[in-house]
Amino acid sequence: MAKLNTSELLALSSTALSDLSPKSPKFIINDEEFEVDILVKALSYDEVTNMFKGEDPEKITVADVVKRRVLLTVFNADTKKPLCSTIEEEELRIWQAYRNRYGSFNMGRRMEQGVGNLYALYFNGKVEEDKRVDARIFMPHETIPELTFEEQRMQAIKKKSG
Repeated sequence: MAKLNTSELLALSSTALSDLSPKSPKFIINDEEFEVDILVKALSYDEVTNMFKGEDPEKITVADVVKRRVLLTVFNADTKKPLCSTIEEEELRIWQAYRNRYGSFNMGRRMEQGVGNLYALYFNGKVEEDKRVDARIFMPHETIPELTFEEQRMQAIKKKSG
């Protein structure tokens, strides 16, 4: 096993964190489907902690965080330069819609969703229809939206009639 000195370790970690991973997100705008080739950079600890350095944390919104992360992590696949130096509100909404629909690029979360979906498919195939469950109960980091009053009433009616 080779032993690294401090400068070799820092050089290794900076190259490991600056690698760009190719992605091809698909999205729909006005019923037209698009696909784009991009590169996604994993942010280092320093980049994340310095993302809002010098700014008032009380005034930072979720939209600011999303916008800043897109600016820092999404690169042009051909030129390997940042996809945009600034991002317009419309484009930000498109990226937010993509993330809301397909989730984060985080591989751990993707695996959790896949395993949860497979387990729900298996579980729901073994039980009666009225005892089937939502796949999100097998995903500890997913939130299940609360039922509205109307949905609760419909479930109660369905139970009584079934």
